[in-house]
Amino acid sequence: MRIFIIFLCFFASFFVFGKEIDSKEFFAVLQDAARLNGSTYGVLEGSAIHSRREKGRKITEEFPCFMAVIITPGKSITQIILNNDEGYIVGRVQKESTSVRRLSKKSGLMERIGLSPRDLAMSFLDGELLKEFEPQTLRMVPCRVFLIYNKNQQEWVKIYAAKEYFFVLKAEFFKSLPSEKSIPSRTLEVHSFAQKNSLYYVKALEIFGPGWRTDVEFDKADMNKYDPEQGTAIFRRLK
Repeated sequence: MRIFIIFLCFFASFFVFGKEIDSKEFFAVLQDAARLNGSTYGVLEGSAIHSRREKGRKITEEFPCFMAVIITPGKSITQIILNNDEGYIVGRVQKESTSVRRLSKKSGLMERIGLSPRDLAMSFLDGELLKEFEPQTLRMVPCRVFLIYNKNQQEWVKIYAAKEYFFVLKAEFFKSLPSEKSIPSRTLEVHSFAQKNSLYYVKALEIFGPGWRTDVEFDKADMNKYDPEQGTAIFRRLK
C-alpha cells in the first residue's frame, strides 16, 4: 500500500495491485478523502502568480497564498487566504454539500485571478457521475477520465484521475454539456508533487482560461495525521 496525502483535497489513496475496479467504486474513492487515509491535516504556504493579456500587453501579479485543511471521515474543512487579507472557510460534507464562508469584508481578488475556494477544496467531486471515457495518459501517467455534473454550481467537469494512485491530475470545467470540440471555461492542472513526513502533496498547479492563467506554487508544507484535540489550531487570522 502506498499512501498519498494530496493537498487541496487531492488527498489520494492507495495502489490496488492487479485489480481493476468499476467506475462507481473508483469515483467513490476519489470522493471520500478519509476513506483510506484516515484523519489528516495539511498546511501549505506559497504564492499565486496571475498573468493575463490586457490591451495587447501582458500583466503579471503575485500574491502570497496560504492553505490549511483538516480531513476526517466524511468531512473536510479548508481555510484559504490570499494576499494575507482575503480569506475563506470551505466546509465540505463529502458526496453531499459544500459551504463557503467569507472571513473578511474584502473580497474579489480571488475571483479576479481565476481562483475559486470551491475548486481548491475539490467540491466538484461531489457531483453526479455521468460517464467514463476511454483512458488517457497525462504527463506519462495512465488516467481514468470521467464526466461529472455539479448541480449546485450548474457545471460539467471532466476529470483525469491517476489510475493507480487515485488522485486528480486535471479538471476541465464547462458551462454546458461538453462535446469533443467544447472549450473549457477554465482548467485546473497539477504539475508537481513533493513529500513531507512520508506523505505526498501538490507542490505546483495552474488554473487557466481564455487569455489568463494563475500558477500556484507552495514552498513550505506541513502535513501529518490529525488529532481531534488539535481543533483548528492550524488555521490563521487575517492580517
